[in-house]
Amino acid sequence: MKIEYRFVRTKNKITGCAGVALAAEPAEEWSVRLFPALGHSIDRYREAIRSGVATAIEAHKRRDDGARYDIEVTSLIESLVDTMADTVEVASAIAARRAFGHAEKDAVASFVAGRWQVSLTPLPGDDESCS
Repeated sequence: MKIEYRFVRTKNKITGCAGVALAAEPAEEWSVRLFPALGHSIDRYREAIRSGVATAIEAHKRRDDGARYDIEVTSLIESLVDTMADTVEVASAIAARRAFGHAEKDAVASFVAGRWQVSLTPLPGDDESCS
């Protein structure tokens, strides 16, 4: 499944934005790859992308689904002044969550201590999948 997610929020007159596109296909084992054409963005945001995807993987595992995916991050949309590692991490987590077929409705982004964070705790009875 191919997903593109754009995170744009403003809090306390601070705007954060990032867009992430990725593809996730069922696989025997988990894997995460960064498309080489991401260029300099790989060096700047590698850990944020991996951390965001890892957050989505952990939330997926808590659902006890058992499905594993091969994930390839294919695109990163950034703004020179409004994109930071925290916004890339949030966008990556929500994009991956959607690619795994889970609803976005319980993905909560919050601004804590000057940093965007995401919580992907599945709600009881959450069986709605993304289309």
